[in-house]
Formats: sequence, C-alpha cells, structure tokens
Amino acid sequence: MGTRYARFWLFLCLLSTGISQLKAQNSPAPIKLLEFVLTPGAEDWKYSVGQPAVVQVTVLKNDVPLKNVTLSYEAGPEMLPADTKGTVLLKRGQGKIKLGTSQQPGFRQLVVKTEYQGKTYSGQVKVGFSPERIQPTVALPADFLAFWNQANAEAAQVPMAPLLTHLPEHSTATVDVYLVSLQHYRVGQRLYGYLCKPKAPGKYPVLFQPPGAGVKPFSPVTAYAEQGYISFSIEIHGYSPLLSSEEYKTINKAVGNYQTQNLADRNAYYYNTSGCTSGACAP
Repeated sequence: MGTRYARFWLFLCLLSTGISQLKAQNSPAPIKLLEFVLTPGAEDWKYSVGQPAVVQVTVLKNDVPLKNVTLSYEAGPEMLPADTKGTVLLKRGQGKIKLGTSQQPGFRQLVVKTEYQGKTYSGQVKVGFSPERIQPTVALPADFLAFWNQANAEAAQVPMAPLLTHLPEHSTATVDVYLVSLQHYRVGQRLYGYLCKPKAPGKYPVLFQPPGAGVKPFSPVTAYAEQGYISFSIEIHGYSPLLSSEEYKTINKAVGNYQTQNLADRNAYYYNTSGCTSGACAP
C-alpha cells in the first residue's frame, strides 16, 4: 500500500513539469523597451572547475543593439554575495564580461543593470562548473529511510476515500468540472482540488498542477480540458477552494507562518501533516 501511494503521487508530480511548461508557453513575457541577451562562451553553459567563463552581453532596443550604453555588473557564486563588481561601456551595444571561475563544483551568476530614460533594466545568467560533481552539503540522517518508510506505511492505512462533486457553475459546454476531496495522513483529514475533464467520451492524457506557496483560494482551469486533457489542480492545506476570499483571509491570519510551525519536531512539522507527505515530498 505504501508503494502505491508513493508511486501515485510521484507520477502526478512528474506530470506537473509538463503542465508548468505548458503554462509558460501560454503566458508570454511582458514586452520591455530594453532587452538583454547574455550568451556564455560554452554552448552548454557548463565549464570545468578552474576554467574561466566569459559572457557575451548584448543590449537591444526594439531588437537593435543600443549604442553607448553603460552597464553595471556583479558576478559571484550563486546565492552568495558577489565577489566581482564593475561597469562597462558598450559603444556598439555589445561586449564581453569576465564571469571568473570556480575552484569547486557549483554555479556562478552574472547580474547586469542599466538605466535608460528613468527606468532600471536588468538581466542575469548562471553557468555551471562541473555541476555533475556537486555533492550534498548535508548528510542524510541515519534513520531517514526508516522514517520515510514508516510514514509511507502509516499513510497506506488511511483510505483515500475520494469524493467528487460536480460543479455545473464552473463547467462549460465541453468540459465537466468537479471538486475532488481526498483523505490523507489520518482519517478525517482531507485535501481538495479541481478535476476538469472533456465531456466527450474517450481516453485523455492527464495534467497535474500542484499548488504554489501560500494558503489561498484558486479557480478551476478549463483551458487544458478544452484542448483534450484531463487536468487536476490541488491545494495541500485542507481548505476547500470554494471558500470565499474573506474566509481565506481569516484562515491566513490563523495559520500564520506555517513553514516554520513545529519545525523542531519532525512528527508534528506542518509539512508532515499537510498534503505534501501524501506524495513524493520528503516528510
């Protein structure tokens, strides 16, 4: 039973990658007056440890290189303070900036900025240095697998007991929308989601949409079902998405900073009791 739960949620999490890419394709980036094109010297953006990296920088205005533009830049290890700062004048809108190197496997990033007509424009690029050799910085706890297996075994004892409620007010002429409720962690505790499926009979691929951060209401997305997919979007906090925005504001005040709730106790930690542990997320 534990393996069934793990495989089911892992399958859905893997499908989320596809839906994220589809959403990105359907959400065009806002048009900016100035655009940066940052091109590393390595075609695959990967270097060997100790190998210097250089980035070709192009500043475009209406897709044409902007002449005599001054950039400020910062370079350094990813997620750490920059170790290199400077400015450069691009007379023809193009130039090269030395990103430096890394003496250990990891990543370095370059951030560039410029002021133009009273607005600040920025861009960034990251390159890897022998990233395949990166090692974990935290040792796996000796009892991690035992704890994980126990969590799976306990979850397997809780029937999912799915409940589907048809929502005609959210359905369309070609798509049926359902509110889905699944039991998890313990009897009586549930998570919620929207299932959207084409009305026409047939077999369809499934898209799974996990939640973002925060306790908030969300609406069903019928666009994917209109294109021939069954889509399933969920929340993990145990609150029906049919609640009003005002009710969610009250819930948010009560929940507070849930990311750190009971952080010192792995059994009572918020994410261990939320919908996250019903899937492939580590408890």
